[in-house]
Amino acid sequence: MPLAILKSTTEAVKRLRAGHLVIYPTETAYALGADATNQKATRKIFQVKSRNKSKSLSLIVASLAMAEKYAKFSSSAKQLAKKYWPGPLTIVVPAKTKSIAESVISKDKTVAIRVSSHPLARLLSQRLRHPLVATSANLSGHSNIYSARSLKKSFAGAPETIYLLFGGTLPRRRPSTIVVLKNGKLIVLRQGSIKVKGIRN
Repeated sequence: MPLAILKSTTEAVKRLRAGHLVIYPTETAYALGADATNQKATRKIFQVKSRNKSKSLSLIVASLAMAEKYAKFSSSAKQLAKKYWPGPLTIVVPAKTKSIAESVISKDKTVAIRVSSHPLARLLSQRLRHPLVATSANLSGHSNIYSARSLKKSFAGAPETIYLLFGGTLPRRRPSTIVVLKNGKLIVLRQGSIKVKGIRN
């Protein structure tokens, strides 16, 4: 099915609350999103992307305060968030499992979360009042997407309508850096937009 273009964040929030999938811009690429508290909606993500269900999904929130409602932050993780959020740093922290959908939580009961530096991504989460799934808007294993033309081509065979909150053609950037803190030690799971040396300083 073709993508349906949304004219405002208000429309996007309505679609998300109804359990639909919405593509939206972030500071790194377009993301395929759903209400992260909606189990049925988050499961659709795996179907649409042909993604292995063993792979967890990252989340975007409006603020650190919102993140703390859905995940447990150590003092070190909180300091890291305060230093680099909003921005392309995803932090893996223990999930508050009763607050979000099971399909976004890893087997070790953690969740990967960040506050995006893209204003539309933050605004969506703020108005939804929930975390947003923030997986790359592409088929699993394919390159990140930065334009409406590529999005339409990639999701032409989607089993249901996917909605697009268009934010223009995005600059090509690396994905977010993903880190986890274990026993006070910082471990980089994926090197991305933020350099490792910058984090460790």
